[in-house]
Amino acid sequence: MAANLRRTAALVLGLTLTVNALNYLRDAALAARFGASPASDAIFSALLLPAILQQMLVAGTLAPAVVPVYLEMAGHSPSQARRLTWQVLLSVAVGLIPLAVLAVFLTPALVNLLFPGFDAATQALTVQALRPFWPGAVCLILAGLTGSLLNAAGTDIAMEAADVVVMNDDLRRIPETIRLSRRTHAVLWQNIGLALGIKAIFLGLAVFGNATMWMAVFADMGASLIVVFNGLRMLRAVDEAPAK
Repeated sequence: MAANLRRTAALVLGLTLTVNALNYLRDAALAARFGASPASDAIFSALLLPAILQQMLVAGTLAPAVVPVYLEMAGHSPSQARRLTWQVLLSVAVGLIPLAVLAVFLTPALVNLLFPGFDAATQALTVQALRPFWPGAVCLILAGLTGSLLNAAGTDIAMEAADVVVMNDDLRRIPETIRLSRRTHAVLWQNIGLALGIKAIFLGLAVFGNATMWMAVFADMGASLIVVFNGLRMLRAVDEAPAK
């Protein structure tokens, strides 16, 4: 079990690290290419909006509403659960595609509403950069919802409702689980403190006019990388677990 946990944790953390590193390189390349300019404001604004929509619609609305229904149906009839999956994805796609087309035409008005501080040239660049991202936002939302359903596919209602699930008959693993949960809790609070602390320092520098574009990139993606590396320390906690 410990070996499987190590492999799974290493895979998840490795993929997370890769994604964050690629995002950091993307932001660093954009910062090096455009600097603090209207073009960089337009590009970062265009990248930000689809991600916010994906978080709001998937994590905040669709997944909490659909996943419990999917789990209940999967416990009684897997075929009905599969039909529900296709119906939900098709309904979301049918509803979002016309909205994405409409958003393409309404992008100038949306940019003027969301970024009133931009001058005319920056707003024009933001409109030009944002329009191609609306179809991508639809794909992001569908992919996020599909991922939520796939994650729930191997979980039944009991596992979803229980605080702790013992997967075998070895109750000696309970103390190990408690120890790992305490370590995880400590690392979680460390990560929260690191992320908020770095952003607070950058905010203070920005208020006094000492912030730069590279500082902004570090405060965003650099903080994410630090949090990931700090989370990697949990692998050592698994290694220290006694072999059963």
